[in-house]
Amino acid sequence: MKKITVILIIFLSFIYSQENFPPVNLISMPTAGTVEKGAWNLDIHLQKNGGVLSTLLIGMTPNFSLGLSYGVQNLIGDSIPGLNRTVPEVQVKYRILEETELYPAFVIGLTTQGYGGFDSTNSSLNDELINKNRYEFKAHGFYGVLSKNWNLFGNMGIHIGGSINTWEGREDEKIPNILFGLDKDINNSFTFLAEYNFAINDKNNNSFDNNDKWPGFLNAGLRWSISESLQAELCVNQIRRTQKFNEMNREFKILYQQSF
Repeated sequence: MKKITVILIIFLSFIYSQENFPPVNLISMPTAGTVEKGAWNLDIHLQKNGGVLSTLLIGMTPNFSLGLSYGVQNLIGDSIPGLNRTVPEVQVKYRILEETELYPAFVIGLTTQGYGGFDSTNSSLNDELINKNRYEFKAHGFYGVLSKNWNLFGNMGIHIGGSINTWEGREDEKIPNILFGLDKDINNSFTFLAEYNFAINDKNNNSFDNNDKWPGFLNAGLRWSISESLQAELCVNQIRRTQKFNEMNREFKILYQQSF
């Protein structure tokens, strides 16, 4: 009994809550992290089919970040490039509560940026004409996220959130959604990322039948901190295969941060 107690005390000594600055985003999921005041983040996201999505986020205050994003499809390759939309998408983020030893940080925000190409064509469902007006993977829209960090042989962050997008997709898709993610430092240079988007508001991509009993998308990635300002990330998306997504999708990101 004494040996078990000693082992438990030693183990718990390596696990304690700490106030770490969480990443601004995981793979596609926002966290409670914001850009530092007077700094800007540039995220260049290389997607499938030669798509490139660029996002610029600026730290207006220690708790408030504001930004824009713009995407182009078929920029790489021999097909004719095309804009996702003619106007940029909006990124707004405000951290209401700071993280403490007992409580997580809490952020609210808005992102109108989805992933993949933007589809503005019409389709029919049960003889009803439907205007899609949506990205292949819908934007999170309005969201709230809780983030908490612990020291578990290096920093580990847990992120839980909810979101709602009322302007993309069909009427029966305009319902709240659930998000879950984590980041875990492997060493000073590499961080493992994972997230699960339950996508209960995305019936276009989820088959709610006997073959797909549980909805959602599982994504994972490895982020390499090359320097204090530069990071590179390799992502593997749609790991949990569905009828629509039979193969995993590999993407690459370049993240750069600098102060004014």
